[in-house]
Amino acid sequence: MYELDISGLSLGYSRDTPIFTGLNGKISGAGLYLLTGKNGAGKSTLLEAIAGYLRPLAGQINFSTNEPGRDSSAALVRTAPSLVPFLTVGDNLRLFTKRFGADRDQLDRDIAELELEPHLNKLSHEVSTGTLRKAWLLCGLQLNHGLIGFDEPFNGLDAESTDYVCARIAELGERVMVIVVSHVVPSAWAATRDGASVPLRSGGEQLMAVRRLVSAGKTRQV
Repeated sequence: MYELDISGLSLGYSRDTPIFTGLNGKISGAGLYLLTGKNGAGKSTLLEAIAGYLRPLAGQINFSTNEPGRDSSAALVRTAPSLVPFLTVGDNLRLFTKRFGADRDQLDRDIAELELEPHLNKLSHEVSTGTLRKAWLLCGLQLNHGLIGFDEPFNGLDAESTDYVCARIAELGERVMVIVVSHVVPSAWAATRDGASVPLRSGGEQLMAVRRLVSAGKTRQV
């Protein structure tokens, strides 16, 4: 079982002005989770720290698994696309697929569903914002970490692409822990509930919450 344990966590980009202090909470089990909280609560900042991109000012984040052979590393698919600029869209996708041992047949299906074929031989600055975001999300879907965060993954996507990406992100939750921050909950997830909300508390008050949408093995609900 995967477990994310947040203990006495203080985060910020300056020690003098922390975004929050003393955050505590625990999440257990693979699945798809939605991280919620008010604007400015620090949801994106928390994902940065979970993935190891931001060092805590105080406290700890521990992500672990008690199952042999399971990956206990974390990754984050940020809002802003960050493809390798001197590689084509197709080469970026192939690079991620090879790097993380992903299923090439699945990638081909993803490319077809998101209508990326006409853009595979273009550089990232030669495609539209929507196309760039689709390619970036497909790179993220190739990751094989035990915990994968997605920060506002649906920005700039049309309705059909959003539905498809929803389903693919939920599929990841069948085998790993997936945490999503999204200011708009897609319709495919809006009615899905699989477990109680887990509060993340700071100073005894709830600052954020992590709500399980889909448990491991239940992607068919999405």
